[in-house]
Amino acid sequence: MYSKSIVHYPQFIFRGTEKKLWNPITKKDYKNRPEERVRLRIIEYLIEELKWSKNKISTEAPLKLPTDKGVSRTDVVCYDDRFEPYLLIECKAESIQINEQTALQIARYNSELKVPYLLITNGQHDYWFDCSNDAVTALSSCPFPEYVSTPGVSTNFQYWAKRGFVGSHSNSRVKKWLIEQCISLYKIQTTKNLVAYKEQPELPEELYLSGFYRYVLINQIPVLICISSTPSRTTYIHLLTQQSELMTLLISDEIENFQAHIYKNGKVIDITAHVHVEQLFEQPLLSTLPDLYELVTQFD
Repeated sequence: MYSKSIVHYPQFIFRGTEKKLWNPITKKDYKNRPEERVRLRIIEYLIEELKWSKNKISTEAPLKLPTDKGVSRTDVVCYDDRFEPYLLIECKAESIQINEQTALQIARYNSELKVPYLLITNGQHDYWFDCSNDAVTALSSCPFPEYVSTPGVSTNFQYWAKRGFVGSHSNSRVKKWLIEQCISLYKIQTTKNLVAYKEQPELPEELYLSGFYRYVLINQIPVLICISSTPSRTTYIHLLTQQSELMTLLISDEIENFQAHIYKNGKVIDITAHVHVEQLFEQPLLSTLPDLYELVTQFD
């Protein structure tokens, strides 16, 4: 089944110019690595949607297995009201296919923990298992009736800022528009346009492009779009074509400070004067994408 975490996103924190992941359980920052993003997205699902208490979740818990020379560590363990291990979660990067080896790994861990429920996830697909009756049974959905799912998670401006999508804006009009665009891009998904995290190291360093990209079709042409904050706490909107052509919209506190650039054929071109800024902030971003894409194709 598609992962429950696909509409949940990890928290980020900047250490200087480095964008690092923030773990709300350990209250520590970590390198921005694929498997860590998956783990933190499933934790966001547990906390924000299932309302699992942070005090009943652990990460990297040490586990001594009989056949191991060293100490193994679990990805995520969730505890019940008696603080007994209740759910063991094994996380893999999005690019890793869940297979028999993954299942054997979590089974080895559970030979010691003996939890009643298992979850294997790569952030795209979830695999739930019931181990409560001395047998392993595959499940078709989350097995916890006592945890009421509340998918309507509060997504105010602070929510998106903590997750590295938007910067620190004081202008209420800008904030309202950005919240609406983030919800549209990242909370409303189908299996055809799942969001994926991408790095763009081949582009200039000043164009801060790491972030969650969503596939959209513009005139039947696939294009990637991303909203992401920068170390200077401004917000970039990136439109990336198949030809690695890039449009960057820079949004700061005041609409008057709006900037737009295109990166194409190794050159950065300022096209701010060609974007109707007032019109942009009056419409949903997805409805203005065809016009923005046309601008990208016009300049050489």
